[in-house]
Order: sequence, then structure tokens, then C-alpha cells
Amino acid sequence: GVQVTPGPSGVTSPHAIALGDFPKYTAQMRKIPARNRSFMMGLKDSIYEYDQVSVPQHKVSFSYDWYMDTTRVTVVEYASVMNWALRNGYVEVRTNRTYGNRAIYTLTDSIAGLAPVTDLGGSSKTFLDFNALTHVFGAAFSQNYPMIDATWYGAVAFANYKSLMAGLEPVYDLRTWNPDYTKNGYRLPTEAEWEYSERAGTTTLYFWGDSLTFASKYVSPSYWAVAVARPNNYGLYDMVDNGSDWCNDRGSLYTSAPSIDPIGPPNDGTSFDGTRIQRGNERSGDRTIMTVDGGSAGLRLVLPIH
Repeated sequence: GVQVTPGPSGVTSPHAIALGDFPKYTAQMRKIPARNRSFMMGLKDSIYEYDQVSVPQHKVSFSYDWYMDTTRVTVVEYASVMNWALRNGYVEVRTNRTYGNRAIYTLTDSIAGLAPVTDLGGSSKTFLDFNALTHVFGAAFSQNYPMIDATWYGAVAFANYKSLMAGLEPVYDLRTWNPDYTKNGYRLPTEAEWEYSERAGTTTLYFWGDSLTFASKYVSPSYWAVAVARPNNYGLYDMVDNGSDWCNDRGSLYTSAPSIDPIGPPNDGTSFDGTRIQRGNERSGDRTIMTVDGGSAGLRLVLPIH
């Protein structure tokens, strides 16, 4: 491919991970070949009303590769990382004053809930259980199911804590919630990284073709354990349905302008400021703009290669 000059987004790291060290950080991830490659992001036509935010198509190029989780983070992995965060004084569990349910909160920001946990009586059908006697998080039912009950705050906090556990630099400031793309730790994918990874080199409407005929081979039945359906060409499971994934990008509308290493628009005083993008729910082209604290979704992390 043609050499792509890094874009203004600053998706580079002054403390890049040595190539020989990547295996210990990427055990459950796949390398996504994107360096010096381009693709057409978005849908060609807005077939349905809900796809109006997915047009127009526009050219996106990348100057780097990245690793991406092969599946959405499972409930048991989310619980494991939050147990570490609880033991090390990063989070607490308390009752939400507005809704009355218990949730995880960071100690640096008591306003933003990360994820709800089961009520004391155990009646709440949340994904994450918290034992008030032992102070341990666990899976409320099946540990191999995706954790799709986290707010955007809960997704980025998980990325930070996993980075700290691994000895990497946390990407997010949990006071301002802004990402620093010069850090070398785990983070949520940008929307462009997510769609490029999901399409996996294909140009059809869905990554398996233009028809829904074979969708059942690649889409899990309703909410199900991860990696039951077939993966895409990059070895990524459940990119369509079985929940959705939070992305880094603030909500926005597409333009036809080409871009390099896009990270989405900055906060600019519009109604989009308190929103982020979710991708992967129900349809290959599905793109949802959700509020950071009202919406809940799953997550899969990326680790860029610089």
C-alpha cells in the first residue's frame, strides 16, 4: 500500500511497547493489519431510517496497526479486573441516589457510575454480582457471556485498570474522562478502528456477504456465550449482535471528507458532547449514538502498534 502519513489525531506513543513484548499483552487479541491501508467507512445508501447516521461513505486511512480483543470482554473478566481495582482502592460500591440500585463508582469521580451490581436481595437481573460480605465481584449467571451492562465510563475505567494491572500506561484521565492517545495502554477502539476490524477487508453490506441468508452462522442467537458463532476474516467473534461495543468517539454525523487516523470530533458545545458511539448491535452497519451514562453496552479493547 501507499505510505500513509500519520494524521493529526496523535495516535502515537512516545513509550511504545517493544515488539517482542506484545505477546504477553495480547494473549486474547488478534493483530489487525491496517498500516498504510484504506477502506470506505459507512454505508453506501441509507436503506432504513435507523441507518441515516451511517452515511455518507467516506475514505479512511491508517498509519498504524493494532491488536483487538477476539471477543467482547466477558462478565468474569470484567469482575476480575474490578476486583483488582477494589482491592487497590480505585473503586467502591454504593447505592445510586437517583435510581436506588447499587453500582460501581470510581473514587476519583463519584458521579459517574461504571456498572450496576445485584441488589442486596439478589433480585436485580444485572450481569455483575457483588458479595457484600466478602467484597468480591463475580458473574451473576454465566461467566462466559459478554459484559454488556457497563456505561461508557465503566468501559474506559476497565481499560485503565487492565493497563495498570499489566504495567502499561493508562490512557484515560478518570477526572476529565479524556483519552490521551500518546499513552501505550489498553483503550476502546476508535469508531474507524472498530469498523475496519469488523469489515475485515470486505466491501459487502455485511462482512459475510450482501444477504442475510448466512447471518445465522456469524450472529449469536439473542444474548449468548461469546465465540459461539463463526468469526470474521480477522478472527474476531460477535462483531454483529450478542450485545454491542462502546467506541471512543463522541457522537457525530458523517461527512464525505476523507480522513487519516480519525478519532472523532472534540467536545464543541453541541448536544453530542455527552454521547459516544456504540457499534455492532443487530446489523453490520448498525451505528448508535448513546449517552455516556444512560446507555449500557459491551466492550472490546485495542492495543495499537507504533
